[in-house]
Parts: sequence; C-alpha cells; structure tokens
Amino acid sequence: MVLGLALSGGGIRGASHIGTLKALEEEGLRPDMVAGASAGSIIASLYATGMTVNKMEEAFIKYAPYILDFDLAGSFGAILRLCSLFNGQPVLDGIIKGASAEKIMKKLTNGKKMSQTNIPLAITATDINDGTAVVFASRRLGRITTRNTVCCSNVLISQAVRASIAIPVVFKPKTLEVEGRQRRLVDGGVVNNLPVDVLRMMGARKILGINLGYSGQRMEQVDNIVEIGSQTIDIMMYHLTKLRNSRENVVELMHSKRSALYPSMSHETLVLNPHIYDVSLFDMGKIPECIERGYTATKARIPEIRRILKI
Repeated sequence: MVLGLALSGGGIRGASHIGTLKALEEEGLRPDMVAGASAGSIIASLYATGMTVNKMEEAFIKYAPYILDFDLAGSFGAILRLCSLFNGQPVLDGIIKGASAEKIMKKLTNGKKMSQTNIPLAITATDINDGTAVVFASRRLGRITTRNTVCCSNVLISQAVRASIAIPVVFKPKTLEVEGRQRRLVDGGVVNNLPVDVLRMMGARKILGINLGYSGQRMEQVDNIVEIGSQTIDIMMYHLTKLRNSRENVVELMHSKRSALYPSMSHETLVLNPHIYDVSLFDMGKIPECIERGYTATKARIPEIRRILKI
C-alpha cells in the first residue's frame, strides 16, 4: 500500500496539518508521499525533507511572525498613483514581498531541490497570466488528465513553496522559469487547493486529504482587504474542490456531520475537513491552538479513516 497525504491551504490554519501528521504517526499511518497547496505546501515540504513533527511545530511557531515582509514603499506609491498625485499606473502586485518566507523555507529545507526530497513531494501553483496549473513534483508524474497543466522538478523547494503561498493581492507573484518559459505564479489553491489527483498520478493507492478551506459556514470576521480577498478565493476553492470530489473516488468527512458518500465509486480517497474556519489568515497567536485542533480532529476520525481506506 502506498499512502498519500494531500494538504490544503488555509493561512495560519495550515499549522493544523502538523497536528494531523502527529495523529497519523501515533497510529502508525506514516504517509509515503505528500502534496500541498499554499500553506499545505509548507508542511508537506518540511515533512518530505525529513523534519520531525516536533521540530516542525517549533519551526512554525518560531518563524511564522517573520514571513510578513510588507511592501510599504510599493503600497504607498500605488496609493499616490491612484490618487493621481503622480503620473503612471499602480504597480503594486502584492502587499507582502514574500522574500522572507522564501529565505526561511530555504533554510528549513537545507536548500534542497524538489528532486532531493526523502519521500515524493508535489506542490501546486497557478500561472496568473493564463491560468495554467503548475505542479512542482519530485518524481515523474503519470498520465496528466488535465490539458492545462505543466510539471517541473528543477527548482528549489523554497521557490516552489514561495509560488504556492502567493495568495493573490496579499503576496506578490513569484516569477520562475517552468519548462523554458517565464511564469508569474500565485497560490496553488486557485486551481487545485487539495491535490489528491496529483498524488494519484504519483502512484498513491490510498489518499487522505485534509481540507482547511471554507465549507459553507458563515464568516463574521471578513472585515478587511486581506480577509475579503482570502475569503473570496476560499469560496471559489470550495466550489471547485466539491465539484472535483464529486467526480472522483472520494469520501468526505465533515466536522460533526454525516459523511458525503459517492457509492458508485471505490473509496480509495478520503477527505477530512477539521472545520477550523474561525481563525484569521495571519492570526499567529493561534498556531498552538490550530495544531491541537488538527490533532484532535484527525485522532477522532482514525477509525473511519481505517475503515473507509481499508488501512
């Protein structure tokens, strides 16, 4: 059996993936390969390069506050141009530069390339100019079922993560050469927030997905430009992911709800939603809480995970 683990985006809520890994390891369910989008790409890459769950928790708490390198000069300049005080068009393409996040990830992954991971790893990103799905993968993928998808392995893990976490408007896009072409890349969640299909192409026989995105609940704290942008993308991801799941071999386990079953399909993919929606995108103080909630939600579902996936 080859077990794949897909980790979705979710800002600081992504810390809950650490709790999920801790719960799985306690049960002897160590993933053989991992894939992630946005915040999920951070945890997936650390795990794939051999970092222990305890070290991962320490690193997340230590470095998370330093990823927010705001582009103050660019923001101020764009505002002035919008106010017609200067000639030219607004050039601000993101509030956060992202250089600090990339530097931290390069340190934590020891400057490794995608091809140098301990276990197979995949990270998703999106070309903001033409909508192409970009998959950074540590191994050759099987048959690609989506025409508008390109794959790449000749980049640093830190570069792939930097591209994947680039929430539109919040982070500046990351420009990388992919298959001989310069692409401006943003959040992998825009086109594939839960890359279970990528794991399947990589050879996973059983797949567990952890979806931290919006799941239909009402959000009261959407009251600033960052949260509005993030929630807009989350809602889009929710409908895309739900449509994708309805077409594939997926069982969804919603928090405190009955499973959404697709009886006509063999159950080789299971998606768990821990229902951690009440944490803001950059609420650093709630990292320990998110880790604990991810652990608790996963631990409580272990019997169902084993039964449905037959593992």
